Amino acid sequence: GGVGAITFAGLGDQTYAHNGGTPSSGTVRINKPSGEVLALTDMIFNSSGQDLIIEEGTLSLGGYNLTVNDNFTVEDGGTLKLWGNELFATPTLDTGSTVIYAGNGDTLADTYAVDTAPGYYDLIINSLDGETDTFTIDGTISVANDFTIMPASVVGTTNAVMNVTGELSNSGRIISSVGD
Repeated sequence: GGVGAITFAGLGDQTYAHNGGTPSSGTVRINKPSGEVLALTDMIFNSSGQDLIIEEGTLSLGGYNLTVNDNFTVEDGGTLKLWGNELFATPTLDTGSTVIYAGNGDTLADTYAVDTAPGYYDLIINSLDGETDTFTIDGTISVANDFTIMPASVVGTTNAVMNVTGELSNSGRIISSVGD
């Protein structure tokens, strides 16, 4: 606990768990040239002025929720990896940032929602379960660079609009939902 900053650095994978006590109220940074930070519990950074910054490397929420009451930024070289069922603060996604939707890898058919709030730079949907999982887009998503769909099923509802400035690469399935 306390007001100290937390920095995840180094080459290997690291984990985050808050199992009680007073959490740190300082800025949290992820600055890893390789490896990822994997959440093992909900991540709650709700102190006044407390920021979460992914400078380099990957934050994998792994199905856990993320609360950031101040600034949440994914910078050039930073990656936010989601299953797709998490509740999370809408990040500022800088040029060069990546968001990955991966599902949970349980081999069962699951449905996840792609968040339409942020303006993505690079967006990747790469299900750990292949085309078994479905990722639904209900609204407008904007991708400033590349949108990559790897083995996964992406369903666009009747409200879906995909604005992609860069390349749309698809080795999965895109299904358009028309009417009920």
